[in-house]
Amino acid sequence: MKVKMPQVFPPDDKVFGNDTTQHPYGTKLLTHFDDDKNKPMHAIVLGSRWKKDDFGSFPGMSSPFVDGLEPMYTIFMHGELTQIGLMDAHMEEEGIGWDAIGREEAVNP
Repeated sequence: MKVKMPQVFPPDDKVFGNDTTQHPYGTKLLTHFDDDKNKPMHAIVLGSRWKKDDFGSFPGMSSPFVDGLEPMYTIFMHGELTQIGLMDAHMEEEGIGWDAIGREEAVNP
């Protein structure tokens, strides 16, 4: 992402909240299913990528993202590879989105 469009998220942009960079490989993330503290969901960041958004399939709607591409984190969760919106992992409000809770140095999906 940074090579193709290096100014999409400049360091002083608040999209990352208090974190001024993307989460590096091995960052452990936590959220709760349906905001229920008894249902934690853990994930590990493996990288980031662009995903073509689906706004083009709705008549009259244009993409809110540059070139119609949404920034995503590739994550390892519940034994599978999946992805989440990059901005979901950088929400500043407590209990919304994913929280970074540490690093996993040896990730082996």
